[in-house]
Amino acid sequence: MTTITPGEAWTLRWDGKELARAVVAQVHEGFVVAWPLTDATHPAYAPSLLVDDEHQPLGTAVWPTRPTGIGNHLLGSRIGTLLDEETVEILTDQMEDPEAELTILPLGVAPYDSEADERLLDEWTEYCFHTGAPERQRWLDTTHLDSSRSVAAALGLDVVQTRDYWDGVSPVTEAQVETLARETGISAEQLTRDDPYAGVVQRLASPEFKTAVEDRIQATGLGEEQVRTAARQEFALAARDDSPTRVDDKLRDALSRVGEPGQ
Repeated sequence: MTTITPGEAWTLRWDGKELARAVVAQVHEGFVVAWPLTDATHPAYAPSLLVDDEHQPLGTAVWPTRPTGIGNHLLGSRIGTLLDEETVEILTDQMEDPEAELTILPLGVAPYDSEADERLLDEWTEYCFHTGAPERQRWLDTTHLDSSRSVAAALGLDVVQTRDYWDGVSPVTEAQVETLARETGISAEQLTRDDPYAGVVQRLASPEFKTAVEDRIQATGLGEEQVRTAARQEFALAARDDSPTRVDDKLRDALSRVGEPGQ
């Protein structure tokens, strides 16, 4: 089990490429609050804090005043520990108090660079809103439907195609929802729900699976979003049986099938 601990330095990676480095400040379910960790290519002006000589291989400056929510799917590799948990808490408190005296790490001394600061803010805003999944997906809510036959008839689908929507394997499109609403008289809001496999997607986002995901990227030539979406679908298809296999094992099996002929 991969654990994430405040004070650790991590790479952020997507599509097999390192995007940035970060120091974990808080750990939550499915995401972390992280501080940017920059190297010598970014000027270390206040309010950044300078990293001590011992930890220079990790980065040259850390930015506690730029806390950013980062989905676990972006976490790549743990590269070391920059701070202990108590120090992270102290720094967090100090950054919230403009009159606090900084006693742990010195402030950056480089001249302020407005363009570099704007780039840093834009870059980390993108990471914050990076979900790792297609936007606005919805799944069929069967609560108010009589049977899968009514869905098949309304959408002109066969039994196999309908089952993928009925069982939450595939998301429904806006056009399909509109058609169903018109044909059944059930409102669009009542016809859709959040991802029934959201817990599986969140588990796949753990850095424990990052290497396996990147291996499939390398093997298939697919993008990371495509690999993760396909793995979720493969998991959902396999979940139809009564196998007692654990979620992690099923996820690894699902990943191994991504990109196979006939998928």
